[in-house]
Amino acid sequence: MATLAGTTIADTYDSLLHVEDNTAGLVDTATDSRVIQDGVGANSALALATDSVRITSTNKLYFNDVGGEHISGNGSILSIAGGNEIDLTATAIDINGTVDMSSTLAVGGDVTISASASTKPHFTITNTHGDGSAPQFIMKKDSASPADDDEVGRIYMYGDDDAGNPFESILIRGITTDVSNGSEDSRLEFLTYKAGAQVSTLALDSGAVGIGTASPSYRLSAEGTDAASSEISVRRNSNDVNGSLLGLRKSRGTSVGSSTIVANNDYVGQISFYGQDGTNDIEAASIRGYVNGSPGTNDMPGALEFRTTADGASSSTSQMTIASTGKLTVSPNISGDYAMFVNQGNSAGWGMRVAGGADNDDYILKCDNGSGNHKFSVKSGGHVGIGASPGSAMLFIDQDVNTTAFKIDGENTTTNCLTVEADALTSGSAGYFYSNSPSDTARRLFQIQNDNHADADATVCLYILQDGNSDTIQVTASDASYTNNIQFLQASGRSSSDAFKFLECYTGGDTDVQHKLRGDGVTQNRSGTFEAADYAEYFESKDGKVIAIGSTVKLDGDKIVACEDGDNPLGVIRPLNTSLVGNSAWANWGSKYLTDDYGSPIMEEYSVTEWMEDTDEVKTEEVKAQDGVEAKDAVLYKEGDELPEGKKVGDEKEAAVKGKDAVEAKAAVYKHKDIQYQTDKIPSDVTVPSDASVTSKEKDGSKLMRKKLNPDYDESKTYVEREKRDEWHIVGLLGQIPITKGQPVSSSWTKMKDVSDKVEMWMIK
Repeated sequence: MATLAGTTIADTYDSLLHVEDNTAGLVDTATDSRVIQDGVGANSALALATDSVRITSTNKLYFNDVGGEHISGNGSILSIAGGNEIDLTATAIDINGTVDMSSTLAVGGDVTISASASTKPHFTITNTHGDGSAPQFIMKKDSASPADDDEVGRIYMYGDDDAGNPFESILIRGITTDVSNGSEDSRLEFLTYKAGAQVSTLALDSGAVGIGTASPSYRLSAEGTDAASSEISVRRNSNDVNGSLLGLRKSRGTSVGSSTIVANNDYVGQISFYGQDGTNDIEAASIRGYVNGSPGTNDMPGALEFRTTADGASSSTSQMTIASTGKLTVSPNISGDYAMFVNQGNSAGWGMRVAGGADNDDYILKCDNGSGNHKFSVKSGGHVGIGASPGSAMLFIDQDVNTTAFKIDGENTTTNCLTVEADALTSGSAGYFYSNSPSDTARRLFQIQNDNHADADATVCLYILQDGNSDTIQVTASDASYTNNIQFLQASGRSSSDAFKFLECYTGGDTDVQHKLRGDGVTQNRSGTFEAADYAEYFESKDGKVIAIGSTVKLDGDKIVACEDGDNPLGVIRPLNTSLVGNSAWANWGSKYLTDDYGSPIMEEYSVTEWMEDTDEVKTEEVKAQDGVEAKDAVLYKEGDELPEGKKVGDEKEAAVKGKDAVEAKAAVYKHKDIQYQTDKIPSDVTVPSDASVTSKEKDGSKLMRKKLNPDYDESKTYVEREKRDEWHIVGLLGQIPITKGQPVSSSWTKMKDVSDKVEMWMIK
């Protein structure tokens, strides 16, 4: 045992500690803590009990000898001071009260906050500083080897499904998409569940917003797989007339928020429609709004432009614009397609309606070729013009090119393709076909064609119903030197045959065919067929009385009488419509024209006087002049005018009427007709103009010739044709002719057979 150096142990061992008794220096009587004292009895900061260790409120429990790490308390607050870090390695740290931290909390593992209350737990961050700063929640990914698309933070929100399974209901995550120094990009992504799968609902990617996509290609991108997920809806709920607003705005300023006036033709907004070509989104169509005029304060004239992309193209072109004036312009860029197509379907009502102003001469619809050349127009008065202004015509077609002017392609089966009604017509024609062309080609003014179709054999090409007591068809060739056919019938693909007819005449009252001109040249009527079985001529009876048919006759001078026994007969009396008849003079007096001693007509020279005469019908009525535009007042070139190259008499010539004040220029263009008379037969009430032309030659240069009129001819008398007069008889002179039995016959005739008990068939030669 050691020996004491002093009177007490403390004197000998100055660093000796001992425990105070249980009555003096107690730190906490409730726990019976005993103060630890030094060798001279001075109290230390430490007190011990069987179940606790205590340090006085003014003292600290230090750890280590350098960093100052310690634990202290003042009766209400326990302070733990760590030099650089406080490391808690327990499996769980249970804090039942409020955690108050004035510095940084660094946690290397998970932090779980749990509560059973309905509205707990709360995670609150509060900043009480008086400036404008706010509390901060920082998530930091501190990697030694950062890479593109690294996640820098996640916020999870879990829930249970109805089977009690937890699932990641909501996920918010941050991603650095580009970690290149000076050009860093990042994305904040919101993921939700849809139909049992997690989908990207919202993404904020480098200043762009994606809805339904994590990689927005544009400032705002929305993607989906159905109507609901790919629809952007803006709805306003208010008890007024106002609706939702989508504003597309434009300023010429170069910084965000700048206010600089725009200029004419500036695009102020655009809505584009794209389709995927397998690699890229290609614009299919767009709607653009642009400034259409000079903008100013509270003055912004605007227009809309509609654009589409043609087949085979990769960019859109302008197709339709609505100008600031309200003018609609449609400009197709696809060859052969419609500029505008209105499909009314089967619904009732208007397919399209254009309402004009007053019932006047203003245009309510006008179409040109882009160079101002008139193509189609409708005036508010109901006048329609094709190729030119309609003037006073209800429908006017001006054909200036080598194409069909008017065509109807009817698919109707029981109705008319074209109906023309002129119930109030007093003069003129219901239809008028007019041509003043100088061409000598084989042109037709009117043509009807029925194609060779197997089911069209019974088709009538032209049907005319005459309910009035006048000519059903009247054909006039007014040219005094006419040399062609008045009527020409042709079976162009057929050889001579009795299988078809050139002409058939039918009386409906008795349902009989009266006359036929067959395709083999044979003429037929109700009495028989004219195949020249016998030839006959008209002769006048001497006594002017009727001679019985079948009787033989002889000449008495230049007239005939019935034969008596022993007479040598000339021929036999024939009935009408049985022979090929000569000397019939059915149209006029047989001596109307002079002949020579041999019966040849005597000819004489004559001339024709001709001129052009305007009608009262206006061809071109009005040509309106706009400001600074010339109005053309057209007239016709006449005989004696100086004709420019390519012009001829009858063509239109133009005289300019200039000036702003030329509101209307009356056009002196009238329809005209060609007037012709044989010079010596011009009616006394007709005035011949001074510019009339007189010709006495045919087109081939030969003289104009005509039959010389008999001075005894009286045109005032009505001519009765010979077949209707008793004194004229048809006498059969040659061929097979029936003769009444018992009539005198010639020795040169030959009996062929008995036709009946009264009539014999003879061959007259």
